[in-house]
Amino acid sequence: MSWKDQLRSDSRAWLLESENPGVRYLAMRDLLDLSSDGNTLKSARKLAHKEGPIARVLSKMN
Repeated sequence: MSWKDQLRSDSRAWLLESENPGVRYLAMRDLLDLSSDGNTLKSARKLAHKEGPIARVLSKMN
């Protein structure tokens, strides 16, 4: 049984909202299987690394 069959509705739209760029990036990468070479995923990754929890973690790293 696929993960989509186990849900009551399709949650991809919620995961792809722009309010949380990190979640959006990971959903695009893992659920939509976008190419890592594509501009859409590259842009989402850059934004996730500038805003939100991923950015905060990266800012603390040496």
